Amino acid sequence: MSDFNAPMPVARNNGQPAKDPLADYAINLYYRFGVDRLDLGVFTSISGLQVDLQVQAVDEGGGGSLVHQLVGNPKYQNLELKRPVNPDTKKVMAWINSTIRGVSPATASLAALTPSGQVICEWNLTGVVPARWSGPSFDASGSPQAAMETLVVAYQGFL
Repeated sequence: MSDFNAPMPVARNNGQPAKDPLADYAINLYYRFGVDRLDLGVFTSISGLQVDLQVQAVDEGGGGSLVHQLVGNPKYQNLELKRPVNPDTKKVMAWINSTIRGVSPATASLAALTPSGQVICEWNLTGVVPARWSGPSFDASGSPQAAMETLVVAYQGFL
């Protein structure tokens, strides 16, 4: 068991610097998203990777003081992905159009990547369908900004 109060390693071991304690954490990442076998590219921002569990407290009968916590159905938030518009935007539009024409819900993969492309964590989602897409707003009177797109997908759960 490690000592929580021990100082972080800064000394060199055999001429090698100590391992960065934050090297395996999700800091300064980007995200690769794909549905079924279609890679929709890299996104710079995600939100909504969340499941809420409805917990109901039930008192035990017979005058006891025990309360049971029962977990109900999970509720998954919509996943929102953002990035600057790029050539992969065509793939997103093609996926949305195929879904409109009746393609069934997909299985998706979301991977958190370091700037060097190393996968830090990956989530697999089931029952994925597009819920909303918005493209860039155009305003020539302001200062130059990246043309951003937002993709919102609904999903039924995690694999």
